[in-house]
Amino acid sequence: MIDIERAIKLLGSGIGPAAVATTLGCDASYISQLLMNDVHRDRVLALRMEGLQKQTARDGEIDDLEDQMLEKLRELLPYITNVRQALQAFQLLNAAKRRGAAASNDITIQTNIVSINLPPAAREHFFPKMNQQGEVVQVGDQVTVTASLQTLMQNRLKLKKLTATDAQEISNEDRTRTNTGENAGSEQATV
Repeated sequence: MIDIERAIKLLGSGIGPAAVATTLGCDASYISQLLMNDVHRDRVLALRMEGLQKQTARDGEIDDLEDQMLEKLRELLPYITNVRQALQAFQLLNAAKRRGAAASNDITIQTNIVSINLPPAAREHFFPKMNQQGEVVQVGDQVTVTASLQTLMQNRLKLKKLTATDAQEISNEDRTRTNTGENAGSEQATV
């Protein structure tokens, strides 16, 4: 069994999925499936964000040192006899590796989309109706419809409201049953 906690820590430290799979001795597809789980993906992102914040804080300290060095160079510039040493010190600070800004692009988790091309005979069987662009417009009796993002969001909100209403009705029914059961029990006790 693969240690999920270890996989999450490795992924959270910025190690890529392929390297984590190799380290844990599992298939890369397992790590990909692990990242498809919202809870695991959120934990990986949280660990990466925590690391990024630490690296950004360190970058801030390096920036402060760089600013101090610039100020010192400004003060010493009229008195400098060995310019090379002053410039080398500045160049050393200026070349310090910036971790936070560079790592921000690594936060996103990539997902692969697999395109499946079926032979024409299979396409006719499974996807009898396709448009000119090769998009499926009907599968069996089900006709596909292109919808705007706004329409999809409105439908999702309606579904959430309906689900909440159904849950409330079920809760009310449970309370009614419980109250009825309690009353029946008290009647039996008095008889």
